[in-house]
Amino acid sequence: MSDVAATAKRLNEKYLRQMYHIRDEASPIKKGRPKIFCPNCSSYIPIGEKKCLRCGFIPSEYKDLQGANATDSRTTGNL
Repeated sequence: MSDVAATAKRLNEKYLRQMYHIRDEASPIKKGRPKIFCPNCSSYIPIGEKKCLRCGFIPSEYKDLQGANATDSRTTGNL
């Protein structure tokens, strides 16, 4: 019976770690966002910035978003 109780306890602890995102002391901390560097001048672009602070380069992802936002504002303004 002790084998069953030990297995149940181990599974219960595993379930609690997964459901409540409890990390072990030895597990590494993972960052959610990657570091972004400018392809022109290789300087770091802080999270939330839309262009490089050194050279003013705007990545294509932000250009695409700006274009999509401009078309959305044009269509919603005509209601």
